[in-house]
Amino acid sequence: MCGIAGLLLTHGADAASTRANVRRMTEQIRHRGPDGAGVHFDDGACLGHRRLSILDTERGGQPFVVDGGAVALAYNGEIYNFRALRDELVDRGHTFTTDCDTEVLTRAWQTWGADALRRLDGMFAFAVWEPRRQRLTLVRDRLGIKPLYWAHVGGAIAFGSELDAVMASGLVPGDIDEQAIDEFFAYGYIGAPRSIFRAVRKLAPGTLVSIERGPTGGLSITEQVWWRLPDPSTTASESFVDAKARLRDVLGAAVRSHLVSDVPLGAFLSGGIDSTAVVALAREAVGPSLETFSIGFDDPAYDETAHARAVASHLGTVHHELRIGPEAVADLPALVHAMDEPFGDPSLLPTWHVAKLARTRITVALSGDGGDELFAGYTRYAHLDRELRRLGVVPQVVRRAVSVAARLFEPEGRRRNLLERVSLPPEAHYARFRSIFSEEMRGSLFAESLLGRVDMAKTRRVFAGLTPGMRSGPAIARLQAADLTTYLHDDVLTKVDRMSMLHSLEVRVPLLDHHVVEFAAGLPLEYKQGGGMTKRILRELVHDFVPASIMTRPKQGFSLPVGSWLRRDLRGLMDDAVGSRTYRESGWFRPGYVEQLWATHRSGRQDLSWPLWQVLVFHLWNERTRPALAAWSR
Repeated sequence: MCGIAGLLLTHGADAASTRANVRRMTEQIRHRGPDGAGVHFDDGACLGHRRLSILDTERGGQPFVVDGGAVALAYNGEIYNFRALRDELVDRGHTFTTDCDTEVLTRAWQTWGADALRRLDGMFAFAVWEPRRQRLTLVRDRLGIKPLYWAHVGGAIAFGSELDAVMASGLVPGDIDEQAIDEFFAYGYIGAPRSIFRAVRKLAPGTLVSIERGPTGGLSITEQVWWRLPDPSTTASESFVDAKARLRDVLGAAVRSHLVSDVPLGAFLSGGIDSTAVVALAREAVGPSLETFSIGFDDPAYDETAHARAVASHLGTVHHELRIGPEAVADLPALVHAMDEPFGDPSLLPTWHVAKLARTRITVALSGDGGDELFAGYTRYAHLDRELRRLGVVPQVVRRAVSVAARLFEPEGRRRNLLERVSLPPEAHYARFRSIFSEEMRGSLFAESLLGRVDMAKTRRVFAGLTPGMRSGPAIARLQAADLTTYLHDDVLTKVDRMSMLHSLEVRVPLLDHHVVEFAAGLPLEYKQGGGMTKRILRELVHDFVPASIMTRPKQGFSLPVGSWLRRDLRGLMDDAVGSRTYRESGWFRPGYVEQLWATHRSGRQDLSWPLWQVLVFHLWNERTRPALAAWSR
């Protein structure tokens, strides 16, 4: 686990100034790799690296260069099957000087090029420079576990593990993408390939971009999808019992492969199905020395530590836990700043705290992220499936009449929401369901100048691929695919990556091993949601390790008491946000509407916690960004 950054400039670019620039970029992500730093320069191509030592801690520094510079690589991540690949490469005549996956990845690329990607089991984002071909290649892993940002500005390419690293190059203009503002207020995050800055793109999961530099410095850029989410199965090819046994084999192998480390390793444990499955299989492989970590809240309505403690006790792990209270909100401004762009998931707070707790004992943590998306764990899937089936029989003329009637009621009120659910066409329904600020609310929030530059239909089409599955038959598989290709990497994995790396903690996600993902895609729906259960097959597997009496409880998630915090502990910060330059002077918003939302929430007439959290986060981000942009441009 590390951080990368770099530049591709024209032939003859000054070596000293380019190296200094890339060092400045990597300094922005020092937290990702406190154990070492390196820069490689070759005729205007410069790769930078910050290292967190996990394998072969004495060697394996980066950028890694072979054969006198024939291939240079800067890499963030882990290749879990690197030893098997190394054996294959030795048989082909390669010799190795380290026992780390970086050298194996470099030689694999040298041997097979982009075809090496399909051989890799792991999480990764990396940059490869091949001077003979004058080619820079940027690659992101299948599920988007590791981040990678890049920008093409004039005749230059800048890239990095975090947005701040790219902006610190000083080459990228800080023009805000207004469409990204719309996405943020709609969903609480900005989805790939968009970023908050118009010139910077997130490389999409399972994608590579190849940049070739011509003799006169011109750039030829090709983007290629090298992995796609498999089509879901609709019929059972094996019995439930056989499928469950195969899940244990596939997931067990993934967990064991994720345990490879030369530094202390443990696991996050919430007490839910996903983290318990990972911890149970890791405990089976490691033994009673496995350390587990849980975070909870002083408010018992949001505290899961008792559940986690019961699971840890039954499995026999060395367990650690911490409860946080409202004082935790003091960390919010710094954490919002660390996200680089507006990011509205409040669970970044407990994620930061559990990573901080774990880092006192370990350097690598396993996580249970991905289980809800793979095994249909969200209750919204079944709810939306039922509702969309009902809506499918409503005549269009009735929908139009109901749509007109809905406008007679207060925006976001219960009656209006009910009527809009009937009137919306199926393809817009999921986008609306996932929206924090509805399209009408955003129409009231945004000033005319911003509305004129925003296409809300484009924001809605983030989920356009769902349309076929929503028009007939169960929509659950399409809903899963939507979350796996948007929400999972743009929200969940982004949050975990940033909050853990602030503590220089590597987090691995065995449930998102591509063998597990492809296995889950092949399961029929009744093996995921059946018998009144969500995540049926994963739940039944967990019951082989932990009794159902311990595991049976309502799904809680990593939620926070946001509503009460806003009225009390965050009230001063919220007051500042509502009256700030962000909402009064930026020209993007209608201040009166922001004040109206805040007054309504304070009065207790309506719980507007989620929209107001986005208002607060955007303000905190904007207040930090203005001076940062000024510093980067100097």
